[in-house]
Amino acid sequence: MARHEKKPKRREIEFDIQFFWFRLRVKYLIEW
Repeated sequence: MARHEKKPKRREIEFDIQFFWFRLRVKYLIEW
């Protein structure tokens, strides 16, 4: 059951990572 639960969570994690990278880019742009 844990394996099945991991699959949907992975998608959420990937989305969070993309959002995190977007925030990092904005921070760099503001700093520059």
